[in-house]
Amino acid sequence: SLELPATLDRTAAQVALTRLKCWLEEFPFSSDRDRAAALSLMLTAAMRPTLESAVAFLISKPNYGVGASTLSKLVGIVATGRIPAMLGAGGGDEEMDKLIATAAIQGRQTWIFDNRPEGLEIQSGLLSQFLSEPVVELREMRTHRSHVIAMRPLILATGVNIIAGRDLHRRHVPCDMTPMTEAPEARTFARPRLLREVQQRRGEILTDLFTVVRAFQQSGDVVQTATLAGYEDWARCCVAPLVWLDEPDPIT
Repeated sequence: SLELPATLDRTAAQVALTRLKCWLEEFPFSSDRDRAAALSLMLTAAMRPTLESAVAFLISKPNYGVGASTLSKLVGIVATGRIPAMLGAGGGDEEMDKLIATAAIQGRQTWIFDNRPEGLEIQSGLLSQFLSEPVVELREMRTHRSHVIAMRPLILATGVNIIAGRDLHRRHVPCDMTPMTEAPEARTFARPRLLREVQQRRGEILTDLFTVVRAFQQSGDVVQTATLAGYEDWARCCVAPLVWLDEPDPIT
């Protein structure tokens, strides 16, 4: 069980947020807004079971070895406690729909479409359904069987200069990374076993995430954020607490 601070106020939330930022300090985010997007992604990973709908996160990078896949695995561990299996990201719309159908039928809680090829946009009507609706009827390809699936997956994708298709424009938050070196794959890290450490300390991370959300909710403060139609509840839960703590709005 998780034990939140006895006093849930802005100070407690700020302390929790500072600890959460430490988990992200070695990722080369392009801006403070992109770091805020990663924090929102962590909040979404923790709160997804309570939300009927949530946006996708698209983690873009200029080349490989920047850390997008590692960030995806980190939030997958936050969501489930396990290092997630990555979904392939090549192929066109039909291949994308096959991956989505398989993940849904298997009941996967975290869908990570990893290393989408450069110039190949993410476009899928089926993906848009799972991002918008708590219940989706899915027909297996090449069979007459159908499944009514009620699930709330955490959905994200990584890729070089990743592109959101038309259906995803209002259903995603971008998170951009820019390496500070010409050979990012050769970097050394202060926390080389980061993912294992996240697994071991997941309870602490969840406590901090819930502290940020609950302290904001108990404050009664009204915070204005940018809007994505259909995702107002998600924004109140996973964006407004960050803006309340003076972080940039990741939707803008």
